[in-house]
Amino acid sequence: IVLTTLSVFIIELSSLSKSATWKCRLVRSVLIAVKNPLVISALAGYAASRLDALSRVDSGVFIFQSMAMIANTAAPLALLALGASFHVGDIKTALIAGRNEIILGITIKNLVHPIISFVVGRYFFALTDLSLFAIVLISSMPSPKNTFIFAQAYRVSVQKFNLILLGTTATSFLIVNVICIIF
Repeated sequence: IVLTTLSVFIIELSSLSKSATWKCRLVRSVLIAVKNPLVISALAGYAASRLDALSRVDSGVFIFQSMAMIANTAAPLALLALGASFHVGDIKTALIAGRNEIILGITIKNLVHPIISFVVGRYFFALTDLSLFAIVLISSMPSPKNTFIFAQAYRVSVQKFNLILLGTTATSFLIVNVICIIF
């Protein structure tokens, strides 16, 4: 909820007119960020988990079956859209033009992020071996599809983010295995 809202806020703030007052830009950015479907769904999910409403209702109810069906198909559909987007743009040009950024994105996500997670988990929170393993393992997973969604929504380097997502997915297979051997 916090990171997605902050990301959308920063993107929207930078895209607004420089001639507008600071207060106007701030209010407009907050409204746009709060209207974002990713933020709304995260807030709705959080509210539902806090209210514990789903456990009190018969799960056979049509609306909950529909929501479960949508939830089960969301990730495959996002991956299908991601794969289809590779066909639309020129991958070779994106790879050549953004090679350094792509390599840096993959390196940060698959190497730096797990190392930071390990250091923070071990030395700041004194996590046990199993908890520390879980944190490092989760942090080494591929980049989320949200980067692709943001790139597509704001029409910013879609192919570059596709390549970063593809690269982090490929390298995370190796990194996850190394982490499992270490732990």
